[in-house]
Amino acid sequence: TFDLNRDIVMSAANQQVQWDGTGITISDSLNAGNKLRLMSGGLFISNDGGVTWKNAVRGDGISADVLTAGRINTS
Repeated sequence: TFDLNRDIVMSAANQQVQWDGTGITISDSLNAGNKLRLMSGGLFISNDGGVTWKNAVRGDGISADVLTAGRINTS
């Protein structure tokens, strides 16, 4: 799991980063629907270009609504 995450981070070349009053928004250049926004209220994700946002992480925990099965390591 850690190796896969390292590979994803190291190969991130197709992205656009915008930093403004709404936080830091990272957009996938190859799939405009995929966006991630980081702000003081948490980490939010969108798969419709930012029309709607789902909370992924806040100060009090990770939202189980956005977890995908297959890469959860509980040890």
